[in-house]
Amino acid sequence: QLNTAAMASKRKIIDELLKDAPPGQVKQVLKDVKTLVGDDKLVDEVASATIKKYDLDNLTQVNYDVDGKACEFLLSRYGDKEDAGVYFDPATNKCIEYDHLEQKCKVAGDKTGEELKDLQGDEESEKLRSEIYSHLCQTYMKNSYPYGTCAVYSTSSSGNGIAICISSTVYKPRSYWSGRWTSEWVLTDKSSLKGKCAVATHYYENGNVQFRSNREFVVKDVGVKDKSEEASAIAQAVKRCISEEEFGYQEDLEESLRDFSETTFKKLRRQLPLTQLTFPWTTGASSLATELMSREK
Repeated sequence: QLNTAAMASKRKIIDELLKDAPPGQVKQVLKDVKTLVGDDKLVDEVASATIKKYDLDNLTQVNYDVDGKACEFLLSRYGDKEDAGVYFDPATNKCIEYDHLEQKCKVAGDKTGEELKDLQGDEESEKLRSEIYSHLCQTYMKNSYPYGTCAVYSTSSSGNGIAICISSTVYKPRSYWSGRWTSEWVLTDKSSLKGKCAVATHYYENGNVQFRSNREFVVKDVGVKDKSEEASAIAQAVKRCISEEEFGYQEDLEESLRDFSETTFKKLRRQLPLTQLTFPWTTGASSLATELMSREK
């Protein structure tokens, strides 16, 4: 039986492997970890909390059906009701029960009355939240993140906070790559905007390379002249600021990675062996093959 220290080390290894799972590959990593560890019960015990944190940190996209209609929402800390895996989707006013291990969900029920008001905030807050969501989904999401999902939450009943979450994951196993973009923005007092973006990619054809990047933003003024302006005008200003900041970050990424294969990748491998001499393939390969065959005999 493993002693306490060894068990703690084992748990830490399971946790580290799962939380570094590439985009769209948590289920496969979980399966592989179970094979390596050989103790499904222990892995599930650790994975339950680790994968939940992974899903919330990376704004995992989830699909569910309502009366035959497909709906999408994000697992985020803003929608987490801290009620045994139940999350609120402000777009449909539904509470979704999600199993992080099985990656399955079902509608837990509608929210109405005072309970819904507590989740949405007051009438003014809900109107602004709805306008921001509408403005982002109409054009920005379709043009910038065709595979993405957007969720907008009220973060306080006083109407002073609006949280915006965007997530887009593309998983292409036949092409041996996957990628994820996430961004979180918080609008305070209808004028100040803070946000952060994160990018993760995984390429594993004839190798295994992961790239991760992130950036934080502070927009002290979104450009609204009067805080009493219509919610539509504020939503338009918020969309413009988010678009400008995220597009600027994407341009900077493209510029820094443009020569990546010619610079960084080449530095990852030695240009010459330790002898500093190239291998004489034309004459040396034949003699090397003969020598190896003679050793086998």
